[in-house]
Amino acid sequence: MAVLLILVLGMVASCAVTNSHEGVYVTGNGDTGSAMIIELRENGKGAWKKEDEEVPFNWKIHGRDELRLHLKLGGVVLGTISDQTIEITLPGTDKLVFTKK
Repeated sequence: MAVLLILVLGMVASCAVTNSHEGVYVTGNGDTGSAMIIELRENGKGAWKKEDEEVPFNWKIHGRDELRLHLKLGGVVLGTISDQTIEITLPGTDKLVFTKK
């Protein structure tokens, strides 16, 4: 019985961590017309948006702050997430910083 209780509490705690990160994150000054947007939705779904383009992905948090975006087109984008920001460095680019709206 104690093992079952520990498993249930662990699942509830992991869901709470994931849910606290759900939301919309924007690069730059928040002007969504020219900014890139990452939207972390419930159930591990999300989208990366830039102007008229949208790339869907599944997302997970590993450890305390590693964000993994599993792109529907293939590939995984790694980043770091905190309470209010996501930082991602793509190959050949500077670090992208997304701030939660």
